[in-house]
Amino acid sequence: IFILIFSFIPLLKLNFKSKKMDFSIIFLYVFICFIFLLFEKQNVFKVLLILPIVISSLRYNKKTVYGTLIVVLVTIFLIGYFNDFIDIDSDIMLSGVFILLAWLLSNMTETEAKIRGELERLATHDSLTDILNHRSFQNILDEKILEAEKEKSILSLLLLDIDYFKIYNDSLGHQNGDQVLKKVANIIKEFSSKEKAYCARYGGEEFAIILPNSEIGVAKALAEKIRTTIENTEFKGMEVLPKGKLTVSIGIAQYPIMADN
Repeated sequence: IFILIFSFIPLLKLNFKSKKMDFSIIFLYVFICFIFLLFEKQNVFKVLLILPIVISSLRYNKKTVYGTLIVVLVTIFLIGYFNDFIDIDSDIMLSGVFILLAWLLSNMTETEAKIRGELERLATHDSLTDILNHRSFQNILDEKILEAEKEKSILSLLLLDIDYFKIYNDSLGHQNGDQVLKKVANIIKEFSSKEKAYCARYGGEEFAIILPNSEIGVAKALAEKIRTTIENTEFKGMEVLPKGKLTVSIGIAQYPIMADN
């Protein structure tokens, strides 16, 4: 019994590349338990079947947990069938405990995964514009520069600044300024996704776009699309700005032609 339990516990720490491998081992464990419990008349040993439910709850989603639960319940009642259902009352009670445990564990794991995902997003994305934050920008830029250096490839960078943004904020207030930042970020994100680029809020009213494997011509074309789109977009109260429109200035550089870091 102890060999059976402790040979299965390492699954908690192992990360197989194939999901099928996980399930193969789980089903093998359930099959071994089935053979053992079929000849072992003490009902208490059926608690061994709790391990597959725990494992699948910690590693997978609800659908997988409930699938594992069904396999375990079928195993319990198959054992009861071959033993003429002499322990049917305790089998029903044990099944109820397993169902409740599977529901509790799967919900706890799902909630924990959502919270962890949200925390990870808060750590990497700007809370106002929902694009990458300054820290993520620096990390990705460093990573892509190293890749470009290793692969002898190129990298372009755009740095965008909203013109006269202080005038807009002072005239219409920071809440309206925040709406402008969100709208500009959405425009940048839309164009960046088409070019498989990384866009980030650099700070304040400044934004950055990283274009791996892109030469200066590609970067300039993207910058011009973003610039003209923002200039032609309606923003609340933009008439207070010097040009009567919201405009942006964009600087462009290419690695390693213009800079080596």
